[in-house]
Amino acid sequence: MESGAFETLLNPDAVYRSSTDEDGSPILLTDVVVIGNGPSGLALSAFLAGWKPFYNKKSAHPSRVLHQKLMGHAETSLVDQVGRLSISFISSQHSYSGSTNRELFWAEL
Repeated sequence: MESGAFETLLNPDAVYRSSTDEDGSPILLTDVVVIGNGPSGLALSAFLAGWKPFYNKKSAHPSRVLHQKLMGHAETSLVDQVGRLSISFISSQHSYSGSTNRELFWAEL
């Protein structure tokens, strides 16, 4: 990693090295190695490569409340909806934390 790169990761106001694609869209150049090929590693690799996840309308989420919220903004990346969607965890009957104690789940966040 080049000098100052770690500090750049910690400083959201830092100026990032960038380039542009053939069509003029910006490309962020990073020095990152993702180790592991499980779901998290694959998702992180795709995200760092510039891919953004969107909700698949053809495959309904088991939580009816979350599914309705996702359908209402299916054209918006899931990454850009995280804050808005997090409130759905309280009203869902599904345990996303592995715990049935919802207060404990929110305290862990």
